[in-house]
Amino acid sequence: MTTLDDPGSYIPPTRLRQPAFWMAFVAIVLLICGLFAIALPDSTSGPVVWEFSANHGLRQADVIGLTLLVLGSGLVWITGLIWQWRYAR
Repeated sequence: MTTLDDPGSYIPPTRLRQPAFWMAFVAIVLLICGLFAIALPDSTSGPVVWEFSANHGLRQADVIGLTLLVLGSGLVWITGLIWQWRYAR
């Protein structure tokens, strides 16, 4: 049961207007898309971008997935800093 008397169970609707909420949401979407791009099989990953050896290489989807993971991780870190600066004072 959600009541106004228990602040732990009630999320005010103004939280949805906070930039940290949407930044965290976008970061999670970027991370999930990056993981899916890296997990694609070789038949759908596109051409080889960088070949390490005869059996190992970096394909186009791997590069896109890695880029999305780096962007998502950076956004999570920045969102955490904003959240601490804004709410943990």
